Amino acid sequence: MPKVSQEDLKAFGIAVKRARSLETWTLDELGGKFDPPVGKSFISKVENGSKDTLNSRTVGRFIKALKMDDSWIDKFLDTDTTQDGDETEQERKADHLFEMVKRSETIPQSSEDLLILLANKHAEGNYTDQSTAFIGLSNALEAAERIRLRGEMPRDNTGSQLNAVMAEVAKLNADGALDTANNLLDVEEKRMRDAHKANKDREDEQSRQLLEQRLDHDRLRNDPTAAADRIISDLMRQAPAGGVFSATREIKRQWDAQGERQGDPFDLRVSLMLANRNMKRAKGWQKGPALADLGHGRLAIGMRKIDLAFLHSAEKAFRAVIKASAKTESRRNQAIDQSNLGRVLCELGERENDPDILRVSVAAHRASLQLWQHEEEPNNWAIAHHSLSGSLAALGRVEQDEGFLLEAISIREDILSIRSHDITPEDRATYKLSLAITKRSLGRMKKDATLFDDAQTLYEECLTVNSPDHAVYKWANLIGGLGELALDRFALDPNPRHLDEAEKRLTDARPVMVKTHEPLAERCNDLLAQIAAARSQVG
Repeated sequence: MPKVSQEDLKAFGIAVKRARSLETWTLDELGGKFDPPVGKSFISKVENGSKDTLNSRTVGRFIKALKMDDSWIDKFLDTDTTQDGDETEQERKADHLFEMVKRSETIPQSSEDLLILLANKHAEGNYTDQSTAFIGLSNALEAAERIRLRGEMPRDNTGSQLNAVMAEVAKLNADGALDTANNLLDVEEKRMRDAHKANKDREDEQSRQLLEQRLDHDRLRNDPTAAADRIISDLMRQAPAGGVFSATREIKRQWDAQGERQGDPFDLRVSLMLANRNMKRAKGWQKGPALADLGHGRLAIGMRKIDLAFLHSAEKAFRAVIKASAKTESRRNQAIDQSNLGRVLCELGERENDPDILRVSVAAHRASLQLWQHEEEPNNWAIAHHSLSGSLAALGRVEQDEGFLLEAISIREDILSIRSHDITPEDRATYKLSLAITKRSLGRMKKDATLFDDAQTLYEECLTVNSPDHAVYKWANLIGGLGELALDRFALDPNPRHLDEAEKRLTDARPVMVKTHEPLAERCNDLLAQIAAARSQVG
């Protein structure tokens, strides 16, 4: 049987919304009139005309609940009465997401229309579970808040038209009219380009403002592909002839670094889409770097997801780079390629608890190290040694072998000693954190509290560099590590104060991890459950 036309679905939705308004019912109240009850996400989609279809049985329920004109049923009589058009599992998930956000104390609260719209979008998106959908929804709401503030506080006095558009976009977003807002931005972008061709400085400034607005709107619509295409389009207007490839690589690194600092999945997905676009554009010598960037993008996302698909695809990309560059690339680039492969294998090996994969990772890093000299390439020398120590530490934990952990500690101490004066505070904190984790692992294995003390000092030194405002993900990772360290101390000294510290640290870290890192969020949940179990035994 045929489906109802989109025009009839939209007209019926308008009639439902009008009838509900006359009854002064909320979405929840109308949903409660159904037997069985339905959620607000389903009602909202019907009212907005965004359901793919409705069956005559469901339409009859709306007519009965709202005392609507019986003639509406005539438009739906040719459809069947199967589950097509009924409340879906995705809509029930959207209601759950809605409630999760409403309970959150850290996410900006938006209008109900916008929140329901976004909950539906993220429940139906390409997410593996509710945790990742929640991440996407919360980041979108933060983008909506930035757009709202731009609409309330004009950026300048010269772009009155642009300011008016920003205000209107903020209003449309609050009403849940994201597509209408996006169309308005399209029109404004064209108008502004046409109007200011003669005034380049003014055009550049307003273009920058509009690009910021559009990128936040892409975040709101959960559309990293549109964001990447928009960035490249902007680069093509500014970059010198033939420079778009290199300019894209540079801005990809900026998005990647931002995503690493804040742990924002959207930033990392934009970075990956930029890499995808550059891969399609690459010619000749560009193909190797483009493929490596693609591997880096997949690795960055894969490290933050429980599903291993991105890590496996990163491995394939890095192996392809090595195969393609074996005869054409310099020894320097071959060393970088080997190190990249070693990094992804380290992550896979530890996740899968597979010592064989970790041994291949160690071998890849050792092969890379043969090509670096500290005097010639001090930064790459340090990175390569740090990566090797990571694989050795992971192998030591999986094999429960002190020797690998001791070698990793020695390497990391050498890096900090040799490069004590020529690295940034951020890089020094990265090396210190790795050393802290390895000393904690060795302390757990040897039941040695002095190693825990060393790790504690290193963690606290890192906290002076990574604050919640500057690098929230790195801060949360440090806080979570201190929580684990407190639990390690409790295993040696069953004093409840260690449990208190562990619980506080992990509770502080968990909201950030839920938004940024699936495996670490799961780890926080497991450790908090362990703390609860330990308290019951102690108490």
